[in-house]
Amino acid sequence: MKEAHPRAIHLKDYAPPPYRVDSVDLDVDIREDHALVRAKLAIRRNAGAGPLVLDGDELELVSVALNENPFGMR
Repeated sequence: MKEAHPRAIHLKDYAPPPYRVDSVDLDVDIREDHALVRAKLAIRRNAGAGPLVLDGDELELVSVALNENPFGMR
């Protein structure tokens, strides 16, 4: 969800990201009334990382796989 007013981020608030994204492969199929996007990410957990959170606006998550294995969804 987008914020009404962007929040300033100060250097003192910076922390290294919990995950490192080594690569992103995108396959975009643009249709007449929607688009299908398949994203394959190579991600590594940094020290002390919490859970990985996938967040997006106006998206329908179709599936998730971890190491090519379908991942259970709620």
